[in-house]
Amino acid sequence: MPPVRRLTLAPQSPGVNNGKPQVGAGNSGGLEVDQALMARMAQVDVRRVRDLVASLETLRIGGPPVLEGLVAELPDLLHAERSFAFSIEETDGRWEMGFVYIHAWPASRAKIRQLMNAALAIPGYITFDPRRTEALQRNVPLSLFDLDRIKRSISRTYKEEICPQVGLVAYDQLRMLVCDRSSLLSVVAAYRPEPFGAREKTALRRLLPALRTRLTLERQTATASLHETAFVAALEAISSAALLVDLRGRISHLNAAARALFEHDPASLRRAISDVLRAPQLAAESGFDALRLSAPGCPEHRLLVQRAPAADLAARAAAVSNRWGLTPGQTRVLELVAQGLANKTIAAELGRSENTVELHVTAILRKAQVHSRSELIARLLSMS
Repeated sequence: MPPVRRLTLAPQSPGVNNGKPQVGAGNSGGLEVDQALMARMAQVDVRRVRDLVASLETLRIGGPPVLEGLVAELPDLLHAERSFAFSIEETDGRWEMGFVYIHAWPASRAKIRQLMNAALAIPGYITFDPRRTEALQRNVPLSLFDLDRIKRSISRTYKEEICPQVGLVAYDQLRMLVCDRSSLLSVVAAYRPEPFGAREKTALRRLLPALRTRLTLERQTATASLHETAFVAALEAISSAALLVDLRGRISHLNAAARALFEHDPASLRRAISDVLRAPQLAAESGFDALRLSAPGCPEHRLLVQRAPAADLAARAAAVSNRWGLTPGQTRVLELVAQGLANKTIAAELGRSENTVELHVTAILRKAQVHSRSELIARLLSMS
């Protein structure tokens, strides 16, 4: 039997290196892990990621917000002691914590919120712009070492004031800014004394596509948890075509944009329905994101949301500008609404406040003589 090649994981300090496995014959104090064990651990990671992706792709009507459950699972997946997910909102010109989910912290969620709100008021505390994240930090897992490497070091406030109060002194952090384009959807983070390495980063990165799709949908419907009647009503708030189908391919509900698309291009909808029922991964090729939909006492359905609405919608938006009497700013907002973007994402794209975007959208709906974003897209589709 050939000898087993061994990897040595040398002891390292958080924030000083990237914690990658060092190949060698071993040294004093090193932890030796044979390749067979590493392979078995990798298989466990793949199964855990697959299960979590399936959970992210299932929308349970009336269930808890998706991040609440994910935060509880992250320590097991990432071999971490604690986990944290939160959003940052702008209120009256200042940053405040939005939703907050924690797991295995010594402090309460209210205490964490209080500490973070105080820290957010300190200039330079956070290493990113919540309004418009930079590409280097967007949708990529980063440890403290990685942040140092791209010169986005954690502030002294975090190290000297926050960490001692929540028991994070000498802990490494693995953090990912989950974004829709440049707009922040959520910060997802895990913590442990040992440095995070490539294995944990890979596991977190594999969750990204499903997590980003799920959080984008929750932003578009403006809620993370809805009862059935409210959920169907919320689909009208989505500017993209959205539809519910059962497992036999029968359509249960179409929002206004989907109804217009069905009249304008029924073949693309039928093809998307067929693809998602046959193999969910094929739905993306038809330009749709797909989620399993589960509700107590109801048969399982699939929710299809058009990820990239009809290619000519932006051109149509520009064409109706004079007809509807839109200002240049309203015309640009209409073009982005036609791409299926939520107000917060549009605000990040344009460098405007969300309130300004909301005012533009309200004016556009009034001038177009429609009541919802999906009706707006339906009207664009119906215009020659």
